[in-house]
Amino acid sequence: MVITIGLRQLPVTKSTDNQTKTLQCNESMKSITEQSESTIQKQCIKWMKFQYPFLITFAIPNGGTRNIREAVSMQQQGVMAGVSDLIILRPNKTHHALCIEFKTKNGRQSPAQKEFEKNVKQWNYQYSICRSLDEFMKVVNDYVMDI
Repeated sequence: MVITIGLRQLPVTKSTDNQTKTLQCNESMKSITEQSESTIQKQCIKWMKFQYPFLITFAIPNGGTRNIREAVSMQQQGVMAGVSDLIILRPNKTHHALCIEFKTKNGRQSPAQKEFEKNVKQWNYQYSICRSLDEFMKVVNDYVMDI
């Protein structure tokens, strides 16, 4: 079986162990430094759907450009600046859920993102910044295994 992540096709084996799918890549997955946040997030979602399809995982569509009417409407509907890009609703031994912010190699958090991070950590949620698929895989695997 081959899975395509970004522009790379990786041979994988899919084994079943206690009804959990495991993705084993036969090639090391090195991050591409010129990827956009959107590209990184798409790769991570693709891996997440394969590796942990049973977890409630959703994106928060806060980014992008909007006209003033859309922006006002979204704000009235509860959209909040700074919310993490992805949330995985599954508690582990130490946290209620996992909030992930995607950034490029040199990307930095906005003040609203830093404030969101501070707030969710106070309420015992894990907040992680991921700059590549490799980082995402490690963060998620470590989080899920801490049960």
